[in-house]
Amino acid sequence: MMPLPGVLGLAAPFSSGAGVVTFRDAGAMIIRAADTTVAPKVPLGALDGDLLVAVIMRRSAAAFDPPSGWTLVSNAGPASASGVTQYTHVYTKAATGVEGGGAVTFTQAASGRIIGQIIAIAGSTGTPAAESQSTASLDSSTINSIAFPSISSAGNGRLAMAVGSLTLAASGGSVTGLSAPGWAIRSTPLIAENRMGIFTSSIASGESTSGTMTSTIDPTADTGATSNALIFAAP
Repeated sequence: MMPLPGVLGLAAPFSSGAGVVTFRDAGAMIIRAADTTVAPKVPLGALDGDLLVAVIMRRSAAAFDPPSGWTLVSNAGPASASGVTQYTHVYTKAATGVEGGGAVTFTQAASGRIIGQIIAIAGSTGTPAAESQSTASLDSSTINSIAFPSISSAGNGRLAMAVGSLTLAASGGSVTGLSAPGWAIRSTPLIAENRMGIFTSSIASGESTSGTMTSTIDPTADTGATSNALIFAAP
């Protein structure tokens, strides 16, 4: 089968069953202003059979290498502004139950801003997997929000995840709420410079991932933005 749009090297989408997917736990967001690596930690609550979901935001066009065993399922970007290039990547890996608290190192070939966070999600009938995904990117001089791509759930019991990242060259401010109800923020919202938000929501058949991530700060410099939306199902 063809890879999912916005994904490099994903061989086939996941064939889902009737299980229920829920949020388990989130590790801390790790922020590096200028580095070749970022090493977010696996959530302490991750259990055997959970799916680990790593979200990486970076402002570099250099080559990027995930650790062994992690699969790219969504790739947003590039978004370009002020001479920088931004991506948000989503990787997954099945948990074995012994990784909790351990750091996972993601590497880029040249130093640049890089942010990472790992969350764990659980399936009632087995390890969840990505059923569908979509991405968006914006190049603009004065934006402080980005709408999530809208994808619809193919069945009940799914978990939707949305990622948004704004490149705002100023300190202070925070990531704030969404235009659609039912989303829970899973990331640390107040960070310097780049804002990255990770959100999850239970989603039923026919419902979509509509929503908008907004920052409280008004941009005063050229700004780019990227967003990913995914739906996870259990076998």
